[in-house]
Amino acid sequence: MGISYFLPRTDLLLGAGVLSKLGGETVKIGNAALIVTGKSSMKRLGFLDKTVESLEKAGVSAAVFSGVEPNPTIQNVKDGAELCIEKKCDVVVALGGGSVMDASKAIAIAAGCGEAESIWDFVTGKRQLTEKILPIVVVTSTSGSGSHVTPCLVITNRAANKKAVLSSEFIFPRKSIYDVEIAKHMPQKVTAESGFDVLTHAMEAFTNKQSNPVSDALCLRAVELVADNLEKAFNNGEDLDARTAMAVADTLAGFAISTAVVNAIHPIANTLSGFFPEIAHGQALATLSQAVMKHNIENGSGELVKKYAQIAQALGEKVSGEMGKEDAMLSVKAVGELREKLGLEKGLAELKVPKEKFSEIVDTAMEISGETIKYNPIDVYNKDILVKFFEESQ
Repeated sequence: MGISYFLPRTDLLLGAGVLSKLGGETVKIGNAALIVTGKSSMKRLGFLDKTVESLEKAGVSAAVFSGVEPNPTIQNVKDGAELCIEKKCDVVVALGGGSVMDASKAIAIAAGCGEAESIWDFVTGKRQLTEKILPIVVVTSTSGSGSHVTPCLVITNRAANKKAVLSSEFIFPRKSIYDVEIAKHMPQKVTAESGFDVLTHAMEAFTNKQSNPVSDALCLRAVELVADNLEKAFNNGEDLDARTAMAVADTLAGFAISTAVVNAIHPIANTLSGFFPEIAHGQALATLSQAVMKHNIENGSGELVKKYAQIAQALGEKVSGEMGKEDAMLSVKAVGELREKLGLEKGLAELKVPKEKFSEIVDTAMEISGETIKYNPIDVYNKDILVKFFEESQ
């Protein structure tokens, strides 16, 4: 059997206090950094000042672009790229969670091209990405998106109610600084949402058409780490052992989706957030995941059913030696129980998503993310099936 595995291209430093090494790593690839961050938390907690200090101590000048929104928009990217070009920055430093890393990658593309116009042209394929992109360094604050080691970004076009993924080998961060001293400040809600993103990455990469023995090993270990540590980190943010384990799980799942991508859960959840930006990505995943899992198990091959049984086992369920459908369905049960423990049990009705919108959301998902949906192990590129996932997630 042949194996195709896309090797990660990011230098990773993970541990407590590694933020201090940022400047020394960044100066190897640039002299003038644009720090991209969110609205206030990194400044309030003192990590923005520490980031600037580390860069300047190493001889790297720093300009700051703050105010990245959750589900960052093409306007966010345009504003950031304009500042990057104005300040003549030659490296982009992300300081924050998944949204900040997404925005930073997009800003690096736009500024690298020497213009700040719409990143959406690259998303739609009107323009093709090349290596003409500024190098990216990320300092992640959450354990969830995997973006610190992936060649992907997610961007939202508010005017069109569309949220889409852009992927290219040129988007890999050059350096990734994963300081768990930052992660321990994540609020409970963010810990839950980002942690569920880790779990979903691992489960999807493990079960889709692109899976392979190398990524499978990463996925199962990531699921085990989530099962053992997410609830601990949720209940006690100061638990550095649990935070470190979740950082490792996030990284393993990120490596896995860089090769094995995802299946139907992520593209329909992304599209849902495109229509309803107030719904956090992790919550959207939690709401829709069980319906997709159940469908895959009910219609899957023996091999796929066994994989879901392995997920159940990794989540701590007792499975039989048969590894049949009853065992596989325990994965759906375990995910439901975890949702409740993390406060992510809301359905679409409670999230105020009207039934009348289901059809339009699905149409957009099939248009924007159809190729990703087709990686699902069972053919679900069918409007009726996808609408059914939404109906079962109310």
